[in-house]
Amino acid sequence: MTFIAQELSQEDGQPIELYEFRLGTEEFNLNTSEDTLTFAGVVYSPVAISRTNLIAGPEERTEIISLELPASHPLPRKYINIVPGTAASLTLKRVHRTDAGDQTVVIFKGIVRSVGFSLNGTKAMIAVLPLTRGLNRSIPRMLYSGICNHVLYDDRCGVNRLAFRFIGTVSVINGNDYTIPGLGASVATPATSGFVKVGAVDFRLVRSQSGDVVTLLLPFNTTDVDVGTQVEVFAGCDHTIAVCKTQFDIVINYGGFAFVPLRNPFESGLD
Repeated sequence: MTFIAQELSQEDGQPIELYEFRLGTEEFNLNTSEDTLTFAGVVYSPVAISRTNLIAGPEERTEIISLELPASHPLPRKYINIVPGTAASLTLKRVHRTDAGDQTVVIFKGIVRSVGFSLNGTKAMIAVLPLTRGLNRSIPRMLYSGICNHVLYDDRCGVNRLAFRFIGTVSVINGNDYTIPGLGASVATPATSGFVKVGAVDFRLVRSQSGDVVTLLLPFNTTDVDVGTQVEVFAGCDHTIAVCKTQFDIVINYGGFAFVPLRNPFESGLD
C-alpha cells in the first residue's frame, strides 16, 4: 500500500515518527517505535519521545512545538550547563511500518530554541521553533548607521578569516578566561569581538583580550575544551571604518555610513 492509502486507512496503517536532529556535524536519528529501524539507509534508534500537537493553518508559522525525552539521551546532555555554539535543527518525518516502499513524509522542520529539564532532571523538554517563524518578521538588510552592517567574515564583508586565524593550545582555564600561548603576538590580535572555535562547529564569542588571555562570553564544556585542547582564534572587529582600514585593509567593502553627521537638524534646527 502507498503512504497515503495507509494514512487514510482505519486498520492497515502503522504510523511511526522519525526525528532527525542535526547539531553541527553530529546526527541524532530517533524513532517512536520499540525497535531500531532503517529507512532510506538511515538508522533510527528507539526512544521514548513525545511532542505537542502540530497546528495547521495561519498559526502554523509561529507555533512552537515541545518535545519530551529522557534527559540521559546524548542530545539534551549537550545542553547541560552550557548551550552549544551552534543551533540544532530538527526534521520530523512520518512513515508507516508496513510501507514496502519506505516512503517518508516531512511534517515539520525547525530549530531548537531551548532545552530544559524536569522531574529531578530525568526528563528533557526541547522547544523547537518552526523554520517559517522568521517569515512573520520584516528584517531590514541594511541600516542607516555609522558602523558596518556586515557580519565579520561573511560574503559581503569579504575578509578571508583564514588570514586572521591563530591556532594554539589552551594552557590555562580560569572560569571564562582561557590562556593560549602565542596569541598576543599573532594576526588574530585583537581578538575582542572575534571568536574561539573548536572542532567543526562549536565556538564562543570573545569579550576581551589581554595578551595571551581571552575572556569568553560563555566557557566551553570541559568535555570539549580543556587544558591541552587545540583551538582556533579569529580576530574581531568593532565595525568602524578605522578598524576596517587598519586591521583588515578592505574599506572598499565597508557596509556602513561612516560619515553620518552627528548633528540632527530635525532636532537642533539649522542655526
